[in-house]
Amino acid sequence: QFQYLGLIWKITSLALSHPVTPSSTITNIAADQQPHSSLSIDILAVDAKEILCHRPYIWNEFNILRNRECLYLWNISIAIELSMGSNGWFRFFADNSLSTMYSSGSPETNVDTSENRHDFIDKLQRLKQQVLDDIEHDKN
Repeated sequence: QFQYLGLIWKITSLALSHPVTPSSTITNIAADQQPHSSLSIDILAVDAKEILCHRPYIWNEFNILRNRECLYLWNISIAIELSMGSNGWFRFFADNSLSTMYSSGSPETNVDTSENRHDFIDKLQRLKQQVLDDIEHDKN
């Protein structure tokens, strides 16, 4: 379905347009609920063969997290939810608006309610916090 929409070509062209340096970098991830604490983790510039559950990944300016139900990609402008059980539909949150796009290319109407926006953001925030807690627990 993603190939039909042209997403694979677009992602591939974006990936090839940015060179990857083989050196390690250190990134600070700040917990949203704890503004004064930050967590430092080592991120190696190694290609992942698969995206594992509850493990943070970074690709260019995108953050990637996965749980059993879905895969989340987000940056400063957009958050995307790709459901593992879908037939090609996905949800995205941009410009303070939640939308659902179907594999046919047509958007769902009347999905942008404050309850749906809150549910989408809450699911992503809970997953991010769970991963941060797991990383902190593993470091101790």
